[in-house]
Amino acid sequence: MTASPALRLVVVLVIAMSFWSSDSIVSVFKNLIHGFASLRIPELIRFKTPTSSSITEARQRTGASVMTRLFEMVAKPLAKRFKNSTTTAQK
Repeated sequence: MTASPALRLVVVLVIAMSFWSSDSIVSVFKNLIHGFASLRIPELIRFKTPTSSSITEARQRTGASVMTRLFEMVAKPLAKRFKNSTTTAQK
């Protein structure tokens, strides 16, 4: 099952909120829409800016499970495992 454009937008908005954490939800939303317009993504630029309460409701409907699943799919370890940590300690 593919995600609807609205669900994708909410997920992108949640991620963007971490980059613009000092801005309001509506400001972050407007920044995203401006970015989509500059990338010429027409399906996401032809609607009115929603209120902060409607954005919050959309986030709540999306739920934590969607973000958890995204994290599980994308997050990978950055460090490599040592084969034998005791070998280097004995030298």
